[in-house]
Amino acid sequence: MNSEINRDAMQLTPKINDVLTTLHMCGCGPCDDVLLYIYKTLVEIKTRSESDWKVDLLKDRLESGDMALQIALYYLDSANLLQHGGSIGGSWLTEKGYVFLEKLEAVLPELTE
Repeated sequence: MNSEINRDAMQLTPKINDVLTTLHMCGCGPCDDVLLYIYKTLVEIKTRSESDWKVDLLKDRLESGDMALQIALYYLDSANLLQHGGSIGGSWLTEKGYVFLEKLEAVLPELTE
């Protein structure tokens, strides 16, 4: 966790501020941890989609009752980063989701310093 980026919205880099704005996050609190959680989730969804669902890293998390993951999926869906059919657990990235994931990957070094 990089304590420099999540304490004062005025100190955020433009790239991180852009990511936070997309998610309608203010930037206070442990936003770097939240962004890392979202990054991990989006990468797992991308991996599952690109493997024709042969690799489903979310399955165990969902089946274990990870309510934070459920909330994150609903939130990412409402931000139009995900789309789903019959179940939120079967979501896939939208075009906007792929673009957002690229933005997150660009700020990842700042989040993990």
